[in-house]
Amino acid sequence: MPTNESSDSNYSKINESDTENKSIWIDVTYDPFNGIQTTSDCMDLVDVDGTKQHHLVIADFGNIRNNKYMKSGSLVSINEDNININISNDNDLQNSKNMNDKKKMLKQKGSSLLLSKHDIALNNNKTDISVLKIFKDDHVETKIDLPDIPRAICSFYSDIQVGIHPTIAIAIGTTIYMYRDRYPYIKMTLPPVEANPIEEKAWENAISKIKNINKIYNRNNMNIKVTDISDSNLSLNENSNPKNIADKESLNEPISNSPEQNEELHSKLVATVTELVNNLSPLRNNGVIQLTQISIEFLALEDLEMKIAYLVGNLDINISIEPTITAMTTIKKNRDDEESLSYLVVGVNEKIVYIVNPNGCQVIEKFQLSSSIQLMSVYGFYDSSYHIVVGCFDGSLYYLTSNSCYKIVQLEFLPIGIVTFEKSLIVGCMNNTLYSYSLSGKKKYSISMPSPIVNIKEIPGQMKKNKCYAVSLQNNEVRIFSDKNLILTIPTPDIITGMVFGKFEREQNGLIMATKSGGLIIKFLKRNATSTLQDINLKPPIEQKQPIIVPKKTRLYINQTVREKENPKEIHSVFQRDLFRIKLIAARSYVRTFQNTLNPISVTPTSKIKMMLEVMGINVNFKIRLDIINIGTNIAKDLYLVFDYDDVLFTIEKPMINIPIILPGINYTIDCLIKQNIDALEKETDNQIKVLLCEKGQILPLVTGMADVGMCQDLLETYG
Repeated sequence: MPTNESSDSNYSKINESDTENKSIWIDVTYDPFNGIQTTSDCMDLVDVDGTKQHHLVIADFGNIRNNKYMKSGSLVSINEDNININISNDNDLQNSKNMNDKKKMLKQKGSSLLLSKHDIALNNNKTDISVLKIFKDDHVETKIDLPDIPRAICSFYSDIQVGIHPTIAIAIGTTIYMYRDRYPYIKMTLPPVEANPIEEKAWENAISKIKNINKIYNRNNMNIKVTDISDSNLSLNENSNPKNIADKESLNEPISNSPEQNEELHSKLVATVTELVNNLSPLRNNGVIQLTQISIEFLALEDLEMKIAYLVGNLDINISIEPTITAMTTIKKNRDDEESLSYLVVGVNEKIVYIVNPNGCQVIEKFQLSSSIQLMSVYGFYDSSYHIVVGCFDGSLYYLTSNSCYKIVQLEFLPIGIVTFEKSLIVGCMNNTLYSYSLSGKKKYSISMPSPIVNIKEIPGQMKKNKCYAVSLQNNEVRIFSDKNLILTIPTPDIITGMVFGKFEREQNGLIMATKSGGLIIKFLKRNATSTLQDINLKPPIEQKQPIIVPKKTRLYINQTVREKENPKEIHSVFQRDLFRIKLIAARSYVRTFQNTLNPISVTPTSKIKMMLEVMGINVNFKIRLDIINIGTNIAKDLYLVFDYDDVLFTIEKPMINIPIILPGINYTIDCLIKQNIDALEKETDNQIKVLLCEKGQILPLVTGMADVGMCQDLLETYG
């Protein structure tokens, strides 16, 4: 096909241009016609046969649009009678019947069923259904039909006995199917979730009314006529209770009676069904309360007669919600070995996270959240210390550990993938950005991607110590980061929807990727490459190689710091000398101020007086206003004001003013009129006026004030 040829040519050109990646990776195979539709959650590398050679296990969705073998809209638990046996051999068919008779039920909190190897057979030609594919090298070795679309797969060891092979768990709808040695092993369902009390009470009232009607009307005068409804449409739980079947047959048995009795009976049934519909419809419409599957199917019936038959056929139902699995992963029990025991961590749509012991199919821990689970990432060991980061459909991230469960951050955009480390986590969002948060919810950094993010996958092994993870983008790239550093860029021929990194066959470092168009890409990391798992060369960002343009002031500051580092003793001595010199000059100025009494506040032992001076007026005639305040506690006596001025330039009416007493806390205002001689403006004289506040019997004044009237002189020269 020309499209595939062009994509292959582009892919080869990209690889030739990227010499660094070409020297690190070995391109094992690229099959664009494999027809795989899957995600990273449905891919794993498993030692299926226990031979230390890991096989690629993929849960293929198949062609969902053209899937005529799948039950439409079915996400409920599937019992053993719904599993098709596609075996052409008559002997095998007879053996499968014998094995079905030997099935054993396990009585545990979560119900489980032992399956035989003939419950699910190999698939030959049905490419449109979901299939579990086990690869050997680059070709499919085993295909196993799946009853519905898978949500996630994971492998684990449920027993530490020697020779026990790993178990493959597949989450489908409300059920976890477990496979061992390429054959079905156990089918486990999680414990049902209690329904809302309002919904449960509505059903109990309706069922009790139907049973009361059955008691009142005996068989001779009762006839519930149900037409055009097959037995399979009456109930989902007919096979669960034989008494229910007998009651239904007795109610539907046609016996002749009067039309008045039939009409009265029918009216009571209609009233009961109408009341049930009125109670359940508001719960469905408000979207707050999650209804059970039987309530959803009951409200979906359009005809009133069909609703009556549905209610009559389900008199002994159990109102509960079967949890639908949305995410699943594993957590090691106490060791990081490959063959160590593990537990299943299951997130359901009913806002609950379970930790399940698959060996006994028991729920050992349960966490209740406030939103439905979308993504999960686990770090640590269950017996010692662990934490689980859960991403919900409302954009919230939760932190789960052995003794706590709380929300750490509310994202602005919905998450696409989560990778958890010891003290931090990486989350990719729909705004083309990677965010890093601490486990307490504090944002560390963010990295913008050039294209929308499709998938994020953690890289296990020794690269996990360097916080390595892979990010697939819509621009046909896979970028490998170590924390916030980009270390590798892998060009791809198509968008990568699923990827897994780890041991594959005999190689320790294999990268397997599934493309959007159904292709399969297998790459090996060279054993002697500089970026192996043992000694990866974490290259700095490209920006660090480019010189930074340093401004002149910054360069001068840097040179000064370098000079200070080289000559610390000399610079410290000069600094101390200059500091002492500044202190000496300040002390001398302070002493000189008191000696000349230029301080506006007197500090004599007898009194403490403050004087403020203000020059008012811009004409030839102006005045000086003095505000004198005694801020001390003693009374000041025998004070007088003296004006020191040039009598050639100024004329003052009262050059000396007596102040007999100044009381504490009272403001005394004194105005002194001054006249300036215009004829003396051209002479070089001093235009300052000194105001001295003196005390009788003292040589030095208490306070001295200076009034500069040069502004008045300038204005006279300008406008005179």
